[in-house]
Amino acid sequence: MYYRECRHLNGNKVYEFKKLCNCYHCQMRNRIHPGTRNQVTVTTENPLKFKVIEEFLNGWSCGSKRKNFLF
Repeated sequence: MYYRECRHLNGNKVYEFKKLCNCYHCQMRNRIHPGTRNQVTVTTENPLKFKVIEEFLNGWSCGSKRKNFLF
C-alpha cells in the first residue's frame, strides 16, 4: 500500500491510497503480463480517515466481497 498527496485546482490537499492485489491469480497474471494486477484506489481529503482506509486496504483483495466502502 502506498499513498501520494495531490492538490485540487482550488488548493485543497487530497490523499490517494493505492494497493495492488497480491493473490495467486494476480501474481501469475503479472508474471505473464507485468503490470496487470488488480488494484484499488481510495481518495480522501480528511487525514483523520487514514486509519479506517488502512484497515480497509489491509483486508482487501480482488477476490474479496469488499468492493465498495464509503468513508
